This record gives sequence, structure tokens and C-alpha cells, in this order.
Amino acid sequence: MKVASAIQMSRVDEKLINEHNYSITSLVEMASCALLEEIPNVQSYLLLVGPGNNGADALSLAKRLVDRHNKVYIKLFYFDKANDTVMHFYEQIKDEVEFVDEIAKTDIVIDGIFGNGLMRSLDDKLQDFLTKINQMRTIRIAIDIPTGINATSGLLQPTCFKAHKTVTFMCQKIAMLNSEFQEDFGKIVVKPFGIEKEVLEEVGISEIIDQDTILSFLKVRTYHAHKGVMGKITHFTGSKSYTGAACLASLASVHTGSGIVRVCSEKEVLKQVNFHNLEAITLNSKELNGKDLNGYNAFLCGCGCG
Repeated sequence: MKVASAIQMSRVDEKLINEHNYSITSLVEMASCALLEEIPNVQSYLLLVGPGNNGADALSLAKRLVDRHNKVYIKLFYFDKANDTVMHFYEQIKDEVEFVDEIAKTDIVIDGIFGNGLMRSLDDKLQDFLTKINQMRTIRIAIDIPTGINATSGLLQPTCFKAHKTVTFMCQKIAMLNSEFQEDFGKIVVKPFGIEKEVLEEVGISEIIDQDTILSFLKVRTYHAHKGVMGKITHFTGSKSYTGAACLASLASVHTGSGIVRVCSEKEVLKQVNFHNLEAITLNSKELNGKDLNGYNAFLCGCGCG
């Protein structure tokens, strides 16, 4: 599973638009299509619509809900600052939904006020509104990230939208890894667009390394397996003053299943390695040449090596 900061997700959007020829409206429509798959089919919905692309996602979703013959109420926030994308989807939906100034009692409330880009504090009026929403006995779903949570740091506003489910796009956001805020995200569902794999790699989005990922790297040793086919690693570790790290690292490689473990370091270090780790082979760093690196699968480098 990949995980990104807010800035990285902005770069992903820019690349999709500027280098891969997707329009912002097409990306919004992909988002609302993905959202619809995660929205229960009930009688009525209240959509909270902000002035940015998160609000555009909500308006595009509203169109899909109307087409599904659902009753849709919309409350607009900071509409005087709405961007062109919001206005585009507003024109499509304005005659098919009911706009409200207060809270409409519905089966589901969907938060599309602010998304990944929120960096400033929420004003008191919006915080009061979110408090009332959180007190309602209704299902609450957030688009991409709940309003009031910083997508990167996870820092909370005094009040944020407390979601029962958060539907986020393309990959997880860094804040979602913090277990302290799980009750604010609710169930996290990552919805791919199917177009982002190359761009996520171009931007350098990180991969979450979990137990399953680590286990996939490990080979299962058979009883009669030869150590020569179980992986070869060279350690460039240790120094005259710090020999213990080289010994511990080489032992770790042996105990985690490396077939051939070699330590390349100074003679003082190698003397200790030979004493503490009978399985390791050693090479004086002063005698190292390029050919000595051939055939090895991995290299471990530490500081202080001669």
C-alpha cells in the first residue's frame, strides 16, 4: 500500500493533468464514480460542499446520486471563493437538488468541505457547524480526508468532521497511519482510479512496508538447500573503535537466513567477527577490488569502515 503527503498528491494531480492529458473535470468524475461504489443506497443525503476540488467531488457525486433517484440536499461553504471546477459541476446540478442553509436531517452526511489542501485553521462558525453534525445520529462519510485534519501531519483542529468512513483516492495519506486519529477517519477505504500507478512512481510515493511485504522477500529454505543459492550479502561495517556493530549485523544476517555472509572491514574488526561469528567470511577492506563485489545480491553499509 502506498502512502503520500498532501504536497505529493498535489504533484500527482499536476502530472496527470499536465503530462498525461487528463482534465481536472475527468479526475473529479473518476473520484465521484469511486465514491458512489462506497455510498450506501438510502433515501436522502446531505452533501457539504467546499470551494475547492473536494467540493467539486461532492457536486459530481450529487449528480450521480440524483441519477440514482436519491433525494439530495446540499450546503455550500465559502461559495464566493469557489474555483472553476466547482462552478462547472454546480451548473450541472443546481436545478436538480435542494440547497439548504441549515442542517437537513438525512440518512447520510457526506463531507466535501476541505480535503488534502487544508493548511489553515477552521473558523468558529464552521467548527460550530461540524460539532452539530458530529452530534447527529446519522452515517458520516468523508471524501479523501475529513475536514479539520491535516493530511500530512494529522494535526487536528479543535473540531473536525468525525467520519464513520473515509473514502480516499489513489493511496493512503500519511495522517492515516497514526492510530491516535483512527476514530476520526473511521473505516479507511482506498479507491484507485486505475491511471495512477506510473505517476505515483514518478512522484516517488512511498510504499508501506508491513509484515506481508517483508515475508514476500524471504525465501523458504528446504532442508537440503545449499547456502550458495540462499542469497549472498557483503557488510561494509565497523571501525577500530566500534567493532561490536559489525559482529551483531553479521550475526543478524546469518540468523535471518542469508546463505553467505561476508564482512569487509579493517583487520581489528575482522578479528572480532571471526571470534563471534563462525559462519561469516571476512575480507580486509584494504585488499578489496571490484571483482570481489561480483555475485552478491545485497550490500549493507555502516559508518566508520576503513
